[in-house]
Amino acid sequence: MESFVFPLYFLDYETFLSAIPLYDGYHAQQQMVFQYSLHKMSSIEDECKHTEYLSTENEEPSRTLTKKLSDEIGTTGTVFVWFKPFEMTRNKELSVLHTDYADFFIDLNDRIYDLGDFINHGYYLHPDFKGSWSIKNVLPVMVPELSYQDMEIGKGDQAMIAWRDMINGDLDESEKKKIKEALLKYCQLDTLGMVRIFQKLWGMYQDHQKF
Repeated sequence: MESFVFPLYFLDYETFLSAIPLYDGYHAQQQMVFQYSLHKMSSIEDECKHTEYLSTENEEPSRTLTKKLSDEIGTTGTVFVWFKPFEMTRNKELSVLHTDYADFFIDLNDRIYDLGDFINHGYYLHPDFKGSWSIKNVLPVMVPELSYQDMEIGKGDQAMIAWRDMINGDLDESEKKKIKEALLKYCQLDTLGMVRIFQKLWGMYQDHQKF
């Protein structure tokens, strides 16, 4: 815990995978980042600031996303993700797609810590995890007031399909708006969930320090 550097960031990507690339610069079966959610915690006492981006047009989504993320996430501070190979690989791919941001993504990867390691490495165990360290299973156990159940979009594959439907232009505006709201809500829960899990772990750490 003492190694983490404030401000703390909690980052999550949503991606689309296609056998045939939708846009130039991608290869077959490459994950394409179309959305992120970011929570920033300046200190353990402060309220988190939330920012987000979702591409809603039928165009290459990552250029604008990259610029917005680089503006929102500072050059210092620990960046938490859940299952870091996914986000780190996306960052490497984005650095190739947008070479003018290569240094940004290299630095970002150097600052990433996998919050899921607390569960995966057995620092915090609970029988209701049922042997899984997926955030879908961990969150409702550690933070019962938050859950992915009953969400219109509650899984990554659902988000992928919904985004494809939204940008293809076959839906009316009310349907697109509904999908957009559901996508934003889903991705935000991923990072808010990490915030709440971290806060619980931090509280346990502080209690331990008293002994």
